Amino acid sequence: MPRLKYHNPALSTTVSRSVAQDGPATLTVFFAPADAVDAGVVTGGAGGAAVGSEGVSQARNTVPTSSTSGDKAPSEDYVPTQRTETIECKDREPEEILSEFMRVTGAREVLPTEEDREEMRSLRDMDERSGRDSESMMEVNRKRRREEELMKRARSDVGSAL
Repeated sequence: MPRLKYHNPALSTTVSRSVAQDGPATLTVFFAPADAVDAGVVTGGAGGAAVGSEGVSQARNTVPTSSTSGDKAPSEDYVPTQRTETIECKDREPEEILSEFMRVTGAREVLPTEEDREEMRSLRDMDERSGRDSESMMEVNRKRRREEELMKRARSDVGSAL
């Protein structure tokens, strides 16, 4: 969910985490009424979808919160839902969950632009250079430590010879 929110900041998301790991892992998608989307109350998302992930599926028209215990106040951008869809996430691969989420919301993959691809190439190149620089610095430090150790031994040998 944090990655979904990071890459889609306009998507209204609320996450409620459950402490109990053995319980259900349900992703609930709340769809805002079309008039709320048209009025600009809800922005982003597929058809004004607001997303909540919680241990137990929320009933229709309940107020989603962002907490581990459910004791927080409602999200500021909360809009009563027109309908909800749930996706069971327990013991499923992230790709399966994403595929189901895209199917439920009608979302589609946005391919990177040429500018995005160029930036990704640049970042990859920087990462490779960083790796080479790191290796060369490790070698320099290794040599420096070895020289310091040799100097330390030489000083102790000279001191013991006197």
